[in-house]
Amino acid sequence: MGELEFTVEASKSRSGLHAERKLAFIVDKHGKIKRLDERLPGQATGKVYRQGYSRKIKVALEPGYYGIQIRLVKNSRGHVKGSIIVYDHNGKELLTAVLRRRKVRLSRGNPEYSWIVERIIEHLGLEGFIRRYNWNTGARRDAVL
Repeated sequence: MGELEFTVEASKSRSGLHAERKLAFIVDKHGKIKRLDERLPGQATGKVYRQGYSRKIKVALEPGYYGIQIRLVKNSRGHVKGSIIVYDHNGKELLTAVLRRRKVRLSRGNPEYSWIVERIIEHLGLEGFIRRYNWNTGARRDAVL
């Protein structure tokens, strides 16, 4: 059983034109999703923008569970981009996906864990926002290591 550290943040600029969200989830091997809430005990950290909150939360995961860290940034034009990182119970990074121009693509890692990213996006209600998934790009972790 390993311990992972996730950041949960919701901050925005003074003008309200820029915003950043960091969300954390735990997914089991059956696809059941649990969101890590900002009310969990954790250490307060520095936030990106002036208004809002940010905190680090430590979580112990059992084998068969995956930790997911999502980072979404909204710019002044309202465009959203970000990344989704999937970790195993030991804290090893299994997959990194990026979100740009309403498309999700593999950045690095093993595409067999792409089902986790799709389930999280569905859980967040963003499936109508995403136009396409591309799991055939990026660096394969097997080839890198």
